[in-house]
Amino acid sequence: MSLVPLGKVVRAVGLKGHLGIAGSGGALAGLERIALRRGAGEPAFRRIVEARPQGGIWAVRIEGVADRTAAEGLVG
Repeated sequence: MSLVPLGKVVRAVGLKGHLGIAGSGGALAGLERIALRRGAGEPAFRRIVEARPQGGIWAVRIEGVADRTAAEGLVG
């Protein structure tokens, strides 16, 4: 399966586990799932629970990330 890069997780947003994703240009609005990958590692597929614009980034909440601490672990 080919993956298309849509952005980078740059920070956690709020306390409910939202990821701040930059560089997506709004492409996340219509997606149901997202693949997260660090470097050349294998992607982890997650269901998108919510995606909304937040200033210059998108605040995205995904399945399995319940709080800010978990979101901070995915930055980078």
